[in-house]
Amino acid sequence: MPKIKIFPQRLLAGLLTPLAGVLLCGATFLDRDIAVLHGLDKIAAEVKEIQAPVGQEVRFGRLRINVLACRVRPPEETPESAAFLEIIDIGRNLQPVETFRGWMFASSPSLSAMEHTLYDIWVARCLSTAELAAFNRKDHEPEDMGHEPGPTAGRLFVPPVPYKKTSQR
Repeated sequence: MPKIKIFPQRLLAGLLTPLAGVLLCGATFLDRDIAVLHGLDKIAAEVKEIQAPVGQEVRFGRLRINVLACRVRPPEETPESAAFLEIIDIGRNLQPVETFRGWMFASSPSLSAMEHTLYDIWVARCLSTAELAAFNRKDHEPEDMGHEPGPTAGRLFVPPVPYKKTSQR
């Protein structure tokens, strides 16, 4: 009888993907146009935001990411974003290898995580085109508060912690 090699992460992904489909079918989800992903380059120690339209391929390092679906729960329900991703590693020798295919959930990225030595990818949120435009406008336009921003505008002020002298015996 021939031995069949099954890698643990492939087996786990095979078991979790149908479970994710059941979770999505049991709840009401709304389709969105754009998946906002975060990508960690482990070598450069940088996290970058990736805006990936549904049905269009985007690149992150040597990964090709294709979002096949992106869904959110309605506002009156518990917040959740889920995206069905297909991630292919081009590799050094330009031989494409499917690294991940399945649902990723924003609230629990470790439920179905992508296993890769150089990169981590996780879902941040799913947005419509109008929501993305409003989100980008809010991030890049300063609020008009009736005065010019000072030199510390946009910086987080953390008050110093008071020093308490401990008694020594």
